Amino acid sequence: MNKLSTLNQLADTLLRLVNLLALDPSCQWVHKFKLDLEQVNRLKEMSFNSSDLANLSASIRQVYGGMGSFNDYEPTRYDSVTGRYTLIAGTEDFDMLRRKVFDLAMALITVEPSDLP
Repeated sequence: MNKLSTLNQLADTLLRLVNLLALDPSCQWVHKFKLDLEQVNRLKEMSFNSSDLANLSASIRQVYGGMGSFNDYEPTRYDSVTGRYTLIAGTEDFDMLRRKVFDLAMALITVEPSDLP
């Protein structure tokens, strides 16, 4: 898969993730991933180099580690009747999208045979 194809998949996946995160009014990650989506779309419209892709990849991946990171977030609401947290309706694909965004960000910095001259 070439880097433009990866960017296209990343744009689609980020858009799905942003829309899903927006279902949680208290989600602190919506703005960050909207900015990443804007950057992906800018890169798709212009010529980009490996440094541009590495910077985008790092921006996305930086929120995936450490305490209080995106990995700690779950799109849930507290149900006072049951005393449990329940998944917000419409967020069933969250884990898949979270992983796919990370994997696509990694693919931006991975050299593949199709990227070689």
